[in-house]
Amino acid sequence: MIDKRYASLTDVVANCPDLKDGATVLVGGFGDAGVPNEIINAVRDLGLKNLTLVSNNTGSGQNGLAALLSAGCASKMLCSFPRSVGSVIFEELYE
Repeated sequence: MIDKRYASLTDVVANCPDLKDGATVLVGGFGDAGVPNEIINAVRDLGLKNLTLVSNNTGSGQNGLAALLSAGCASKMLCSFPRSVGSVIFEELYE
């Protein structure tokens, strides 16, 4: 049997064949609830560029999708609520 366990989330996302520069990433959650922050941080740590992010909002503070935006990983953001409470990174980039 093939061992499919990984030591860290960074290893998991690094071994995902579809996750590369220019990929479209769909992120679940609503506001800060249910957002996979640790997985998002692992994607940020890969240093990918030109990602298209699709989510409900743009993250808040320095967490979640805001971490990807501030790291320069995204070239496009598709969301329903771009200006939610605490979405300072998106607003800075938008201006």
